[in-house]
Amino acid sequence: VSPSAGIPSSAPSASGIPATVPSGTPLASTKPSESGTPAAPSGTPAAAPQETPGSSMNPYEGGVPEAPIFSQKTGVYEKAFSLSMTAQPGTEIYYTTNGSIPTTNSTKYTGSIQISCRNGEKNVLCSEENIKKMDIAGSGYDYVPNDNEVDKCTIIRAVAIAPDGTSSSVITNSYFVGNDMANKYKGATVASLVMDPNDLLDYNTGILALGAYYDEWRKTAEAKQILQSKAYWNYEGNYTQSGKDWERQATMDYIDPSTGNVEFSVPMGVRLHGGASRMYGQKSFKFYMREEYGQKNLKYALIPGDVDKDGKQIKKYKGFMLRNGGNDTELTKIRDVFIQSCVTDRAYGTQAVRPCVLFLNGEYWGLYNLTERYSDNNFEENYGVDKDNVVVFKEDELDEGTEDDNALYEELMSYANKDFTDDAVYEEFCKIMDVDSFADYYATEIYIGNNDWLIPKGRNSRKNYMVWRARTVDEENPYADGKWRYMIYDTEYSMGLYDQGRQYAQTPSFTNAKKNDPLFAAVIQNKTFYNKFLATIKVIGSTNFDYDKCCKKLDELSTLYKPLMQDFHTRYYGLNDWRRSQFDANVNEMKNFLKVRYDLILDDIEE
Repeated sequence: VSPSAGIPSSAPSASGIPATVPSGTPLASTKPSESGTPAAPSGTPAAAPQETPGSSMNPYEGGVPEAPIFSQKTGVYEKAFSLSMTAQPGTEIYYTTNGSIPTTNSTKYTGSIQISCRNGEKNVLCSEENIKKMDIAGSGYDYVPNDNEVDKCTIIRAVAIAPDGTSSSVITNSYFVGNDMANKYKGATVASLVMDPNDLLDYNTGILALGAYYDEWRKTAEAKQILQSKAYWNYEGNYTQSGKDWERQATMDYIDPSTGNVEFSVPMGVRLHGGASRMYGQKSFKFYMREEYGQKNLKYALIPGDVDKDGKQIKKYKGFMLRNGGNDTELTKIRDVFIQSCVTDRAYGTQAVRPCVLFLNGEYWGLYNLTERYSDNNFEENYGVDKDNVVVFKEDELDEGTEDDNALYEELMSYANKDFTDDAVYEEFCKIMDVDSFADYYATEIYIGNNDWLIPKGRNSRKNYMVWRARTVDEENPYADGKWRYMIYDTEYSMGLYDQGRQYAQTPSFTNAKKNDPLFAAVIQNKTFYNKFLATIKVIGSTNFDYDKCCKKLDELSTLYKPLMQDFHTRYYGLNDWRRSQFDANVNEMKNFLKVRYDLILDDIEE
């Protein structure tokens, strides 16, 4: 199997831990983005300048006012300090501390603001009142944390407003004081996401809220059955909605806690991400860079080890995700990270990852996996295929491309009805499919026993399934050859999740794939491909998922993630919740699965 047929998103380090998950090495200090803020000092700030509002800028003479100037930048500070702001004479500064956009109804700036450690202060976003708006009562995901269970930072959003009501651009800064971030979040980065609370909680439009959609849904006959069964993963509400209509604007300050450096501060669009995992209190987010928000791309090496087809570090992103861990949200958050880090050499795309702690409107929102997001721009950056030439189908639906591209996918799926015992059919199939990618992808999903992949519901039964190709052939680019290739993602419902590892390893995933995927069932009938598939899964089992190597990697990931999970468990489930004890148990079950899986899955295939 040729690794060059696919694109590794990252490579394992010599120590065995994936390069996409740093083990404490600080980020290199980088140049701030065009619309961002420079790095802040990590120690005690210099004394605030003795200025009065409007003392150091050109007088306002009409038009759009200049934005206020802050005496201290976003960053990590050891001690409390006074923050002052200046604006053009003739304008006045208004500011907020809850994430809302300031107006003349907000607090008027009249003098310096004391910025200090806020840990222990009253919860706002995750108050009891707001938890009721966001989370299903009695679900187990509606824990109301105590004030001292939620670390905090200070958010200041400020504008200068002219006498005629014209406002400047909004300046957003995040201040972390006394949080001991270098030790507490060792090995992770920190993102402070700031957005209007109404965009999160409004009854009709808030993306985190149960809201109007929940109240309308619960009146339906289908909902009444689901409500009775308490199948929370099938509930619907504002938080299950998707698409551009459910994208909201935000600003993200991104910090390396080991140095206190502000790596970037940028405006972006935000949506929720995921399927059933949206039921959790901690939900996943997708981020979009758009010119309409003020910045078209993020030019920054966001995930060390995220490399393109030539092995060069990717330094430009159109978007990314903060993923809660999917089905593994409550337990370890490392299953998908671990699995993808083991198969970066296979002939399909993988997602680069690093751990990131999120603060939402100044309140600790938990540990996430900062994850590469598949998109047309992502394919262009990774494979060099023009984004307008990229066709992507996700779970049998057109994800990127035009309506005419449906014909290309129908052509691919038509092979499910052909006789692959005829070698001529297989040869024709190989003209439109990268068969290395096909073999690698199915062998991996089958080996790990992914239970959230193929669902026995007929034609549209593929879940967490993505294929892509170039629409038009470019002979100078081997990835633009018009052949379909696979991308792997959301692999965590595997390797013993919700079960004992050794028992889970008995899952006849090969037999199940033949039953539930008509295309695979057809292609595997070809003797040449069957032999190729058998050889592939043997290599994946003995090399990519070699037991000793995997145990070492799991131990290293555990060392990194387990300390970071402690605050997460406290925030979402309290100090005494049983989930806290499940991290080590789940890692052990993954090891138990890997120890016996090879022989069991080969028995299933060879029978």
